[in-house]
Amino acid sequence: MKLLNSHTIRNISAVFLAMVLMASSSASAALLGNVTRAEIKEVVNPIYPMSLSSMGIYEGSATLLIELDSEGKMTDWLAVSASKPEFVTALERVIDKWTFTPATRDGENIPYALSVNVKFKSEGIMMAVNGVQMVQAYLYGRFDTHEERLVSQYSELDKMPTPVNIVQPKVFSDIPEEGRDGYVVLGFFIDNEGNVRMPVLMEYEGDIRLAYSAYDALVQWKFEAPKVNGKTTMCRASQKFIFTSGKK
Repeated sequence: MKLLNSHTIRNISAVFLAMVLMASSSASAALLGNVTRAEIKEVVNPIYPMSLSSMGIYEGSATLLIELDSEGKMTDWLAVSASKPEFVTALERVIDKWTFTPATRDGENIPYALSVNVKFKSEGIMMAVNGVQMVQAYLYGRFDTHEERLVSQYSELDKMPTPVNIVQPKVFSDIPEEGRDGYVVLGFFIDNEGNVRMPVLMEYEGDIRLAYSAYDALVQWKFEAPKVNGKTTMCRASQKFIFTSGKK
């Protein structure tokens, strides 16, 4: 079993870190502290798609998952559903210009994740913002029923996604021997280029640092691009990592 110190771990995503905190809070609510969620500070409004107006479509919506670092800077985002794909294209043109106020826990800035539902109307837009727990909901397949899913299910894929690069977890040397046995289940998205996106802790047993080890390995995985009817797509997936110390 390969060992390394937990201080060497790479930057953890906002989604994953928040879900670790939520999972840990089952033991003590005090672990979460006083959390103030991130908020959208400034928005550059997308232009309503003229192609939809010309077809007599004057409203619609799209749902985004957005990751922020501890400074409130966007590090990743995904469109998971939309009433029309044109709304996602409109958002792609402006979202890099959006700014956010960082989330805090007990007064200290922390990474965070938002679920943002953008309501389009030809005369303007409105937004509804939810916290990181919505990311887990999307990984369980719960989508806005008024929108078309942009994330395919396994049953819809031409074939199961095949990993083309696998990195095995390394267990941290500062985990006590008795905490090195356990398992971790991570949920994540595979984008249309085969990249792992927004891993979320779904379940674990053992030392919580095993979850960090699993995360650190999974983000380096690469898959063949998932396809439906020969066309690349995004899908949700999960991976179970089993840890054993090798000692009885």
